[in-house]
Amino acid sequence: MNASCGKYGRCAETGCRRWYGICIWNSRTQSQVQEVQVAGLTASTMFLDIQGGFDNVDYGTLLPRLRSKDTLEYTTRWISNFIAYRQCASIFPGSPRNMKGINTGIPQGSPLSSILFVIYLEPLHSCLNPTRELIISYVDDIQITVSSHSWRTNTQLLEEAYGRIKAAASAIGLSFSTHKTDLMHWRTPKERVDKCEHPIVIDEQCIELAPKVVKWLGFHFEPNHRTWTHIAKGLAWHKLPLKE
Repeated sequence: MNASCGKYGRCAETGCRRWYGICIWNSRTQSQVQEVQVAGLTASTMFLDIQGGFDNVDYGTLLPRLRSKDTLEYTTRWISNFIAYRQCASIFPGSPRNMKGINTGIPQGSPLSSILFVIYLEPLHSCLNPTRELIISYVDDIQITVSSHSWRTNTQLLEEAYGRIKAAASAIGLSFSTHKTDLMHWRTPKERVDKCEHPIVIDEQCIELAPKVVKWLGFHFEPNHRTWTHIAKGLAWHKLPLKE
């Protein structure tokens, strides 16, 4: 993992600490999957993307949640001042440029905004069963992993989990980009099976199994835990030769 942390210039773009954390989370997913495979079970992961995350944060929901977590009042007021009292206008030739108040959304580009968004997403984590479902998220990217004795059962579990997390998201004004959803059925490195035909159906759309690779937070997951694609992509970005 350490060798891949510098690819795509991630350290230069967003900081090594952030990318190191992503490597740790991705390792946790693969470790969890390998544990259930050793136990003779199958594992499947659904990758979700929250639609317009930062833009849909409701002040009336976020600020009371901060107070419910025993956040100091002066801190809550400072945050309220940070996210509220903002205005915007549509600018085009001939427009009056009248400023309008903004009642939702938090500023993008600020380190504080990511932290506030994670707090805002708390209901999405608490609606799932930690003994049956592993949920890992980074800002607006979420993955849910389940396990059972068959991939068919896994698809049913993922559909049920999606129903619960969708309801929790809807309650706080959020939704998912269904067209960005990916599905992966994991295999062991030595397992050779025919193509799995067990898609999931969410929001009346059929999500087929990812062809070979799922890219999540810059890491390329392969169903058999190989890192060949991930390393090859990184070397290609740096224009280095790939040796056997």
